[in-house]
Amino acid sequence: MPRALVLYATDLSPRSEIAPGGITNILRSCLEYLPSEWEVDVWGAVISGAETCDRPVLLGSREVWFRPIVQAAPITRRRVPLSLAYCLALAARHRRGEISASRYDLVVAHRTDYVAALRTATRRRLLPPVLAVIHGSSEFAPRTMGMAKRWLYLFGERAALKTAQRVALVSRSALSYYRAFYRQLPSHRFAWLPNAVDQSVFRPGDRVVARESLNVPLDAQVFTYHGRLEHEKGIDRLVATIRRIAESNPDALFFIVGAGRLGRWTAEHASQPPLAGRVRLFGFRAPHQVAALLQASDVSLLCSRFEGMSVGLLESLACGVPVVATDVGDNRLVLSMVDADLVVPPDPCAIAPRAAQVAATRQALTSRAVQVAAQFSVQRRARRVADLWSAVAANQGTL
Repeated sequence: MPRALVLYATDLSPRSEIAPGGITNILRSCLEYLPSEWEVDVWGAVISGAETCDRPVLLGSREVWFRPIVQAAPITRRRVPLSLAYCLALAARHRRGEISASRYDLVVAHRTDYVAALRTATRRRLLPPVLAVIHGSSEFAPRTMGMAKRWLYLFGERAALKTAQRVALVSRSALSYYRAFYRQLPSHRFAWLPNAVDQSVFRPGDRVVARESLNVPLDAQVFTYHGRLEHEKGIDRLVATIRRIAESNPDALFFIVGAGRLGRWTAEHASQPPLAGRVRLFGFRAPHQVAALLQASDVSLLCSRFEGMSVGLLESLACGVPVVATDVGDNRLVLSMVDADLVVPPDPCAIAPRAAQVAATRQALTSRAVQVAAQFSVQRRARRVADLWSAVAANQGTL
């Protein structure tokens, strides 16, 4: 039976405070639905002070072996980047011979710096085939960096992409960028592996029951954002947008679900008029809890500066909730299948009125939203993952 080593600094918890967001949820659900012929080890992370012993983790009917190789503070209190500590621990274990072709048939790294860390270790020639999965894009990330850090970032990425046998991009737009930017690499080395949604969790629900459980009036319009509270997610745009909606609609309510470095900033602005008393901040929530909040919502808002393929967008659609989103990443690719007018310019003056219009006519979009989400089911992605893993483990050139 083939054996894969999955590298991602997460604790695999559905309510992870180490790595909250779509990547952890996608990793959990894809491992759950992955065909049974694969044995899987996950090297991850745990909260500082927690036990670091190896242990089995049950994902549905699948058991994976989880090994925490670093400890970390929750994302809201973290000062040292988790990726740095993880890479150092990874390189040390590789130097000790713990990652080798005799132990594993495949290494799946969910960040390119993990691959770069393996490349710098002394036993690089003993590596099993490597699949690098890129959830973001170097087209966007270095924009917030200084020149030296940007150069180092791109140098590490280039080294990683030369090491990996295949590179999977979760975003179609990122696939085009990487093939063009790294023209010296064969185009078939890059593959599109779109994100997915677990429709056993995210599905339409009883709107009346959902609202009664939250003490939300049935005639109120509810606008929701769920995701990380980070600069790249356009949280400042989000707050400006809901402020405009609140000014024109005194009955509107707003749900903000998630956490991040901008959590305190968001709370401060949400407590000021005209938002005071109308914004509910839910913090970390497990997937089934997020689904319940979406089932009570009219519209989801996604004001991001950058996205790959947004898992939050797919989750909203799967619950029958239309999404008004900025034109970044694969937002247009997905939303054009529902209604092209759901994609808006990155300006609160454009986002707010469009969101209000969609809230008034949401029922016309509900069934189509669910149908589109079904095209990105986690079962489909798991089959695609299994095919890609098998191809890379066999060191095949194309899939």
